[in-house]
Amino acid sequence: MSLQATHLRFSLSIKDDLGVSDMEKYVAGSIYPDTRYLSGVSRKLTHNLDYFAGKKDLGDFEKGWLSHIVADLAFYEIVEEKFGDLILYEDYEQQVLVMAAIKIVQDMEDFSSFDIQPVIDHLDYFETRFHEDERKVSEYNGIIKHLYKGKAKIAAEDYLEMRRRMGRTAENNAQVKKKLIELHRDDTLIENIKSNFEDMMDLYRDEYRAALADKGIGVFGKSDG
Repeated sequence: MSLQATHLRFSLSIKDDLGVSDMEKYVAGSIYPDTRYLSGVSRKLTHNLDYFAGKKDLGDFEKGWLSHIVADLAFYEIVEEKFGDLILYEDYEQQVLVMAAIKIVQDMEDFSSFDIQPVIDHLDYFETRFHEDERKVSEYNGIIKHLYKGKAKIAAEDYLEMRRRMGRTAENNAQVKKKLIELHRDDTLIENIKSNFEDMMDLYRDEYRAALADKGIGVFGKSDG
């Protein structure tokens, strides 16, 4: 649901709760579910929280994977609450375009809010869980590295290039760019989108940590931070 700077920022923020020891595996796991865009694995498999139910001894790659799913759940809940009026189109394609634009705006903000560079090379590592073509998983990680690595600033055009490398058409990218321009006509709206991450973290601390523990996923700590 979110883009990967958002996922990485979120994952790094909750790593102590998850008791992470191997950062390379954890970081790689935190973007793993979205490798499905190239591997073709069903989202019902890669984003299924029930996969972790009852598991007490997750590896660090799985902890990163879990953090991704939690971030997506939080993101969707926050966006639906804050921007429901923007995504209530009868046309599903328009909903997708608006969501894509919102995700880009937030990801740009999250990219600028933490130092991604020390962890980006961890994406040289990968694992698979559903007999995916390893070349496709590695290709996905490489696209994400190319998007962020070595950059002090990131622009909307960088995201459109990433989308092109993922197989999006020029027409689709043009539509997303148009939505981005529309969103940026409202400064208050943009600032509201930029605050999504803090809202996600509040939701995580207030509800998601305890909810996951109740499902028997015994990896969450008791920190209130």
